[in-house]
Amino acid sequence: MIDLVCRSELPGTLRSSLKRGGRAVLKGHGLAGHRLTAVVSGDSELRQLKLRYWGVDAVTDVLSFPSWVPGDPFVPLHLGDLFLNLEQAERQAEELGSGRERELLLLLSHGITHLAGFDHPAAESLNAQALPEAPGWEIFNRAAQWAWEADRSR
Repeated sequence: MIDLVCRSELPGTLRSSLKRGGRAVLKGHGLAGHRLTAVVSGDSELRQLKLRYWGVDAVTDVLSFPSWVPGDPFVPLHLGDLFLNLEQAERQAEELGSGRERELLLLLSHGITHLAGFDHPAAESLNAQALPEAPGWEIFNRAAQWAWEADRSR
């Protein structure tokens, strides 16, 4: 289950798309009975969080705060919290011509994959038009496909 907190107004059917896509990613990771909180916010809050917890003063698109340590045999029902940057997703969508909904689904799937215990090599940026194909990115790309397919099947 996805608890969606919107600090920025979400247009149209975006809320239901995020919930549907998020459920598909949880199911794909074998975590259908688990929960997470996804906060849709903006540049200011994500910049502050990145500075506070990572020591980096920069805007980012998604941050993950897991509630467990990957490898621990006990996976709690609440996997953790995600922060999605709506403003950054809109900039990326405009730059790439991919659409805001597709970008937000990518960021959501990426964050959920981190909460599921996966990590990846460092990356400069992430976007819906050109998913990284380097080793270590496969599960993140698969998760994005699960989210996009769930949204198309509505």
